[in-house]
Amino acid sequence: MIAFYVLGGGLGHLTRVKTFIQNKGITSPFKIITSNPKWRLFFSEKELIYIPAYKNISPQALRDMIYDACASYSFESLYIDTFPCGILGELDITTIKHKKCFYLARRMQWQKYEALTTKVLPFEISYCFEPLSKDHQSFILSNSKGHQAFQLSYPKPQPQRAKAFALPLHHPLWLIVHSTHQEELEVLIHQAKDIAAIQKCSPHFLVLSDVRLTLASNFTLLTGENPIDWYPLAEKIFSAAGFNTWYQLSPWREKHYCIPFKRNYDDQFWRSVQ
Repeated sequence: MIAFYVLGGGLGHLTRVKTFIQNKGITSPFKIITSNPKWRLFFSEKELIYIPAYKNISPQALRDMIYDACASYSFESLYIDTFPCGILGELDITTIKHKKCFYLARRMQWQKYEALTTKVLPFEISYCFEPLSKDHQSFILSNSKGHQAFQLSYPKPQPQRAKAFALPLHHPLWLIVHSTHQEELEVLIHQAKDIAAIQKCSPHFLVLSDVRLTLASNFTLLTGENPIDWYPLAEKIFSAAGFNTWYQLSPWREKHYCIPFKRNYDDQFWRSVQ
């Protein structure tokens, strides 16, 4: 059995790991170790090891929590998403001895995380999903038997599903995509409204989000949708510069309006100027 360490805020970690599993064609039984309450959007209950919220606890407490939750399973391999020593630096060789470990790396503000890498795991392979900072890349070279650039391939759009919704498509369709953070979603909505006012046009705004908002009549809010299905239909697309959304939107960059937001470790500002 395989374990995937997927601790982190938002939906990006779960999306990335699910896409990696699909791209690698992994069919062996696996468990997703996560504290994200929205895991049901991505995985079944039999695939889950749920960890309670880890904020305001020590790395030792989180390490014990993970160890206790995994004690009844026999894992041959562990894949660690984003945080090579755990989100609090709680992972070390004493926790996961005798297992093959793999690292799934995306761009980080490495200088903020580096202090947590005091008990480094030996990785069989590090999969790098995008260019990393020099220090992060050096860490991987020093602690991995092998490393591999790995470009994730996302599902193709199915716009026929989106067309089934009774939206007023006689207006231009402007899409706003964001999850989890209400204040950031409101910033994106204001950006879209401001651009519409400057351009003196009257689009219909479609918001795809898990955040519930009360919106004006020229807005539609949908939850549980796959944004990819809507990208070919939209005239303009507004989003943050999170990992998955950024790369999913690469074929539509000419109509993509992006606002990077501050994160503890993700580097949206770097990504937004690539």
